Amino acid sequence: MSKKQIKPQNTEEVKYHPNGKKESITPYVNDKKHGVATVWHTNGSKRWQGMWNEGKENGAQTWWNGNGVKKWEETWKDGKEHGMDRWWFEDGSKQRETTRRNDKKHGVDTDWYEDGQKNRQATWREGREWGVDTEWFEDGMKQEEIYYIRGKEYARIEWDEKGNVIKTDFPTQCQQTITKQTIKENHSTR
Repeated sequence: MSKKQIKPQNTEEVKYHPNGKKESITPYVNDKKHGVATVWHTNGSKRWQGMWNEGKENGAQTWWNGNGVKKWEETWKDGKEHGMDRWWFEDGSKQRETTRRNDKKHGVDTDWYEDGQKNRQATWREGREWGVDTEWFEDGMKQEEIYYIRGKEYARIEWDEKGNVIKTDFPTQCQQTITKQTIKENHSTR
């Protein structure tokens, strides 16, 4: 019995903005998106670019603002977000980084203020917060720590801008091991 080879059918979808400039190019193989797809702003600068493999998002996808500054990028594998996602402020400084595995947050998730100071950091496992989620005021002093176990909030500490504890919420078994001195020492650590 012989097998018949079918030649792949390659096509490209091209769209234009009302001003006549190219809006997008999307390659297809056998009616499935396949290859590098690109979208442009009306001013002609690149807006988005991403890879497709047999109809599924695969590889890096990147977005830019109208001035050509990168806004964010994410990584895909077989149609699911998988890898590092990054966002930037309009000036190009880092805004956020997070890692995903099979469409779920998995790993360290960090946000920054525009001046580069860390704003928030949390750890995720398979889409659930896990461990300590810390937020900081813009001056670098801790604002809040939330402790998670398997995605459920377990304990919480909040501080005001002067470093005073304004809220603690611990299960009874935790209260014996966490003292006010421990909270104060932990808060002063930047």
